[in-house]
Amino acid sequence: MKTKIVNTTPHDICIYKGDEIVRTIPPVGWTIRLAENVKDVGEIDGIPETETEYGSADLPEEKAGTYYIVSALVKSAYPARKDLRVPARAVRDENNRIIGCRSLGR
Repeated sequence: MKTKIVNTTPHDICIYKGDEIVRTIPPVGWTIRLAENVKDVGEIDGIPETETEYGSADLPEEKAGTYYIVSALVKSAYPARKDLRVPARAVRDENNRIIGCRSLGR
């Protein structure tokens, strides 16, 4: 059985080994996100302050050999799902921006 990795984030996932990109996993065109409800709760020095409550996500059924790359927020909401992965061991550029990762975290 062939393994399938589905990137449900809105951007390429670049996997690094050393200083080189060894694999790029493009987004599939749909994103898994948690439902959210944002409420205004006040102000801090003239800046609106909000509170966000997160709900569920529309996850595909688990399939043997298929893994879905999701955000850490989605992964933490579904700890029992064995098919969800997150970019891990971040690779950063000279401006400290994340440009890739070295592994996929469980």
